[in-house]
Order: sequence, then structure tokens, then C-alpha cells
Amino acid sequence: MHTLISFDKTNWLSIAAALITVTIVGVGLSLSMPLLAMLFELRKIPSSLIGLNAAISSIGAIAISPIVTPMAKKIGTAQLLIFSIILSAISLLSFFWITNFWAIIPLRFIFHAAITTIIILSEFWINAASPQFKRGVILGAYATMLSLGFMIGPLILKSSDIHSMTPFLCGATIIFMSVIPVFASLHQIPEILAEETKTSFWKFFALAPLAMGAVLVFGISESGLLSIFPVYGLKIGYQAQEFAIFLIAMGLGNIVFQIPIGFLIDRSKKIWLFSLFTLFGTAGAICIPFIAQHKLVLGIIIFFWGGIIPGLYTVGLVSIGSRFNGAELAAANAAFIMTYSTGMFMGPLIVGTSMDIWEPHGAMGIIAFIFGIYGVYILSRVSNRKENIMRVSYD
Repeated sequence: MHTLISFDKTNWLSIAAALITVTIVGVGLSLSMPLLAMLFELRKIPSSLIGLNAAISSIGAIAISPIVTPMAKKIGTAQLLIFSIILSAISLLSFFWITNFWAIIPLRFIFHAAITTIIILSEFWINAASPQFKRGVILGAYATMLSLGFMIGPLILKSSDIHSMTPFLCGATIIFMSVIPVFASLHQIPEILAEETKTSFWKFFALAPLAMGAVLVFGISESGLLSIFPVYGLKIGYQAQEFAIFLIAMGLGNIVFQIPIGFLIDRSKKIWLFSLFTLFGTAGAICIPFIAQHKLVLGIIIFFWGGIIPGLYTVGLVSIGSRFNGAELAAANAAFIMTYSTGMFMGPLIVGTSMDIWEPHGAMGIIAFIFGIYGVYILSRVSNRKENIMRVSYD
């Protein structure tokens, strides 16, 4: 087993390789999602079926998460990474050749299961390779690089002819390129011991409830915003091109804030950061309906909102990295991604339904409510901790 705990040159090279791997995968993933939606539209597939196919992405991620660690134990972390990279690249290319919609559904499942495996193992790799006192800023860099990857994908799509194989071949090639950093650091990738972990997969939800709750809330809000926020913009009077500026501001905020958030995580108590990011998420969702017609103010709020809310994901990831190691870290990471994928699956349904009930501000109302419920849970945890400390002191 290669355990990377010393903060040396090899450690930095391993971390850099993991960051490059996940960035390349982010480019390929952000290219594939809108590409497939447009491909189905060109093939005259009904919107309801396009939505069904998109939902398969989350189902594939949820289904694969519990078995990633056992598979990595059997065949090795690096070997599973390489296999998943090749499988996802082939799957993406196959979307162009397969024209039957129902045949694409299992292919979509396989593609996203493979992509999820890459993300789980990459996050485990980064977490295991990061020294305790720098884990926050390194995972902040990870979030930044992944965000950059997600911005590059649509730019490639914009310059490609979606009627041709070019964007599919480009995406598959980009994903396949992520084997390069894996091979370059083959002997530095941490392995997962063959023996069983002390904790079952499902118990991580009880052992790290704040982290799991944070990533669930973030998954719901992120997917809900990405899918419904443009519709919200149209309903409050903005043109599509006009509102796109706010989406860009949200993406830029995500890129700008993650490394500073990482520095803050390394220097602060995590429970207070969970509280801070949750408070900001709640306040932003409450404020937006009231300032929606003031473009400059709305743009500034969305920039900060889009940059600070993802801190929930980062601090949650740092939290499990600080608490677990080895095989248990890999399993906890898989549970973390499974929770995030569940939130991504729930988000569009919850936010879209809320907008139908209260048009248009139900979208912001339900997001504020979800953040608020999580905030109440954090307060209950803080209160329980204080009571336990007082009881111990009294005893």
C-alpha cells in the first residue's frame, strides 16, 4: 500500500496528477451533458424522454457508489481508474453511433457510472495525498480545477458541429487523455487494503452526518439552480441571452472563491463553516426575489452566492478526509458522492415543482427552506455538543 503522508515533492506531484485527472474528466463531462441533450433534440426525441435519459445519470452514480471501494480493493485503485477512463471514453463515442433511444439508456448508465468511479477515486487520491494542515486549500484547488473543466466543455461544444462526430470524438479524446497523469504517478496512487473496512458503507451516513447533510443540500441546490434558474430568469422578465450573464457570474464566483475557502477551512472549525455557508445560502435565496429587477445588485449577489455555496461541498470533503483514512476514507468518499448524486437527482424535481406551486418565486423559496432546515440541524448539533461538554465538566 502506498500511503502518502509526508509533505514532499512526490506528494505534490501526486496531488497535481490527481487534479489534472479530475479537470480533464470535468471537461469531458461538461461537454457530454449538453451535447447529448441537443443530439436527442435533433433526433426529435420528446422532452420528457430527454429528461428521463438525464435522470439515468444520477441513477448510475447512485448505483455504482457503494461498490467502488470493493472493486478498487480487488483490482487496485490505479487499475480501476484506468479501466473507468477507457470505458467512459468509449461510451461517449458510442453515443454518436447508437441511434435507438432505448439502447442509449443503458449506455448512459454505464457512462455516468464510469465517470462517478473516476471522481470517487480521484477525490480519495487527493484526500489521501493531502497533508492535514493543507487539505482545505488543496481541495479548494480541486474544486476550482473541476469548475474550470466544467467551463471549458461548453466552449468546445460551441465551436463544434453537433451534427458530426467531431464533438463526440473530441470529448472521448479529452477523457482518454486523463490516463496520462494516472500513468505518470502510477506508484504514488494510494491503494485500498484488501481486508474489509471496520465500518460498513451505510454507517458513514451516521458517522459523518454534517458532511453528508451539507453535500445533499448542495446537490439539491446546485442541480435545481442549473436546471430551473434559467427558467426562473425568463419568468421574472429577462431575455435568455441577458440572463446568461448571471449564470456566467455564478460560474466565475465558483472558480474565484474555492481556494480562499480552502484557506479558511484549514484555519477554522468546520462546524462554524458549515453554519456560515448555510446561512449565506439561506440569505441569498431569500434576497434574490426582492432584488431580481436590479441587474447590478443581482449579478453581485449571484457572484458571491455561486462562489460561497459550493464551500459546503469542499468543507464536507475536508471533513471526511480529516476523520477517515485508508479503505474507510475511500468508502466514506463513495458515500459522500452517492449523497451528492442523490441531491442532484432530487433537485430539479423539487425546485421545478415548487415553482409550479408558487410561480416564479417558489424556486428560491424551496432552496431557502432546504438550507434553513439544514441550518436548524447544525444548531441542534452545536447545542448537543455544548450540553455534552457541560455534563463532562460537571462530572
